[in-house]
Amino acid sequence: MRTQVIGQQASRWLRPVALKVPAITVWFWVIKLLSTAMGESTSDFLVFHINPYVAVVLGSLGLVLAVAIQLAVPRYQAPVYWFAVVMIAVFGTMIADVLHVVVGIPYAVSTAALGTAAGDLVASTLGVGYGPAAVIFAIAFVVPAIGYRWLGWNAIVAFWAAYIITRPLGASIADWLGKPSLGGLGLGDEKVAIVLTACIVLAVGYVTVTRVDVGTE
Repeated sequence: MRTQVIGQQASRWLRPVALKVPAITVWFWVIKLLSTAMGESTSDFLVFHINPYVAVVLGSLGLVLAVAIQLAVPRYQAPVYWFAVVMIAVFGTMIADVLHVVVGIPYAVSTAALGTAAGDLVASTLGVGYGPAAVIFAIAFVVPAIGYRWLGWNAIVAFWAAYIITRPLGASIADWLGKPSLGGLGLGDEKVAIVLTACIVLAVGYVTVTRVDVGTE
């Protein structure tokens, strides 16, 4: 009886939370990776082209605004949710960049709290390069899916493992496209950021119209 009551209380608490997040589909992972990559390229451009402290302030204001809007809406709205995810990606990468570039904290230290720094750790500190680093994290990304599908992994563990890996994976892809060093294509952070932003807008627009990422209530 006590277990049933606890379960009912948990259900009442989790229901409004569940209504404010998308269903986990292929589109979820596509937009998540695009958001992380866009956050990396945008943050790198801003931190290295304006005062890094100003960049962090702007990023924090955008993050506060995005989270406030997400908390205010009563249920999942794709543009609102993904705006918050994008700002988390931008701000998190900014903090990692400032800690390394301005403060001088090694990537090996910042990686423990900021996942995108793992991409720089593997590509730069370990000397692997951006392209191979992206491949390494891409392989790591599919491992939880394989574990869940065929090895009986817990769904929650598999999800969060994959979710965490999207950060260094997306960052490595963005750096490979934008950076001229460590085997990168050198297209430019600003150009990569613009293209990725356009892709995010198109993808979010698609799921908003089709509602393919809206779960059953």
